[in-house]
Amino acid sequence: MADYLEDIYDETYKIVYSALMDRKETDKNFTKSELEGLLNSCYANEGNNWAGQSEVRLTKKSATIAAYETILLEW
Repeated sequence: MADYLEDIYDETYKIVYSALMDRKETDKNFTKSELEGLLNSCYANEGNNWAGQSEVRLTKKSATIAAYETILLEW
C-alpha cells in the first residue's frame, strides 16, 4: 500500500474508532446489535461499484470496517 494510502487508512480508522467509542459511552440506546447491523451494512456496501471507486475511497471503507470490527470485538 502506498504511504499516502496508509496515512488515509490510519486517519480514517482513528476517526471512526473514536466516534464509535464516544457514541458507545454516551448513547445508552446504542447497542451491540445496532453496531452489528452497521457493520453488516458496511460489508454489503463494500463491493458495490468497486470498479468505479478510487483507491482512497476503498481504503476508507476498509478502515471503517476494521474500526467497527475492533469495537465489536472489544464489546
